[in-house]
Amino acid sequence: MPNDSMRTVLVALGAGLGVALAKAGAAVFTGSSALAAEAAHSLADTANDLSLFVAQRRSSRPPDDQHPLGYGREAYFWALIAALGVFVAGAVFSLREGIDELIHPSATSSFAVAYVVLAISTVLDLLSFRQSTGQLIRRARRYHRELLEESRVTSDPTVRAVFIEDAVSVSGDVIALAALALNQITGSSIFQGVAAVLIALVLIRVSLRLIQRSHDFLLGAWAGSAGGPRGHDVGG
Repeated sequence: MPNDSMRTVLVALGAGLGVALAKAGAAVFTGSSALAAEAAHSLADTANDLSLFVAQRRSSRPPDDQHPLGYGREAYFWALIAALGVFVAGAVFSLREGIDELIHPSATSSFAVAYVVLAISTVLDLLSFRQSTGQLIRRARRYHRELLEESRVTSDPTVRAVFIEDAVSVSGDVIALAALALNQITGSSIFQGVAAVLIALVLIRVSLRLIQRSHDFLLGAWAGSAGGPRGHDVGG
């Protein structure tokens, strides 16, 4: 339902903003490149969620004389903007941060602060992930599909984007935690540089996938799939 999609976006937006601010502050305080990469990732996610919020508002407008079939496809345009945001804002910064760390290793301080911030961030990301997963599960049952299949073929670009975004966010938190632990154990910051590069590569892969799906739906590639959008009912 459209209201479910709006709720999913709002939960992701609230969680993402809190996580982004916490990670950015901790990255400055500790000097951790892995945290800096994750902060950029979370800030990009927050900007993407704002785009998805706009997508939900604009695509839910009723049909009018100029748009007799409604504004449903506008959601795919804004989802495309959001996917580009992942690549430009998150991936590029994370990649630069990781490469810089590998070439010019730095020292990380206050590991305890970094662990606490990442632990809290993981909890918030999991709460958002639970919301998006729950919506996808309900849609999957409606169309007799598996969860991952529904995430690929769903006609709702916002829930797809938030679901993938949340999954990647949780994965990024785990990668950053592992890198910090290895750094603390071995005394080498190379692990944080590798983690930042890995996070960037995951973001690039995900953004390209989301861009491709938005492109397909904008061109009408959804027409033959069950549960595809009709008119303005994108969040159905």
